[in-house]
Amino acid sequence: MPFAGEWCKVWIYFGFVFAWAKGARPRFDTSADMRLVLVPADAEVDSVIFRLRATDQDADFPLVFEITATITPVVRIDNLPCTLYNKVCQANVILTKRLVAGRFHDFAVRVRDTKGDSNSMQATISVTNATTPRDKIFPHIPSLIMVPEDTKPGKELDYLLARANSWSGKPVYIELWQPKELFTIRQRQTPTQTRGIIVLTGELDFETQSMYTLTIYATDPYTEQGKDTRNIAGLSIVVIVRDVQDVPPIFTLAPPLTKINNSVQPGDIVLRVHAEDGDKGVPREIVYGLVSEGNPFTPFFNISETNGENILGVPTSNVVF
Repeated sequence: MPFAGEWCKVWIYFGFVFAWAKGARPRFDTSADMRLVLVPADAEVDSVIFRLRATDQDADFPLVFEITATITPVVRIDNLPCTLYNKVCQANVILTKRLVAGRFHDFAVRVRDTKGDSNSMQATISVTNATTPRDKIFPHIPSLIMVPEDTKPGKELDYLLARANSWSGKPVYIELWQPKELFTIRQRQTPTQTRGIIVLTGELDFETQSMYTLTIYATDPYTEQGKDTRNIAGLSIVVIVRDVQDVPPIFTLAPPLTKINNSVQPGDIVLRVHAEDGDKGVPREIVYGLVSEGNPFTPFFNISETNGENILGVPTSNVVF
């Protein structure tokens, strides 16, 4: 019966679509395979040792990663912001305990979408008797960046170099995590390394904040094959804001009204004022003086340039109010 055959095709087709839709679970990116991750024993606690990535065909974002199937976890997950505009959701795997060479740590990583569909991956961390070759990962790192507080936004402050992983075939990418509101990274990639130029994007103020710590990550950086298969490396760079003399002195003691009685004699102190340099980095010496313009009483008083003491210069009988 031809008609029955057509119905059969329709039902098979819809059954296939239904099964495909139901089975659209999140998928781990091939670059984030944690089935066996080699980590040197000198990896620091609270450091990021791996970057997880996953996609979802249905775009049921955000995807959430979590650690499962372990009694004593040595890592934790930090899920990164992910929206509908992202094609890939990511998470950092952070070390929570010090590692011992020769040991294995087994666990599972699960990723799930907003509809509850999930996928899991068995993971093993193998601790190697190696050290992290930081100088090879980052051939150039600024030890300290000094920036005058009046530096204009857009100024290139310094740079760092991140070496690519030759056996992965991927370019290394540099990320600036914080503080993003004042700094950014401009990248120049080559097959062997990436040059990250640190650029000021906001205005600095020494009196508000005099030091910043830049948190920077390089994804898919250089590793020593057979000893280290982490796909991320991090570092911190300190930026010191240098004070510029751009803030006037501030009075800390300046009574608005002073009464003088007839018993005050010339040479007596009638008022004390005190001021401090508004620039706190390298405070300048304060010099006191009286403003004569538009002030008819200035000739009647003297002020010490060093300590701010106001002294009566003439008898009170000569002071005309």
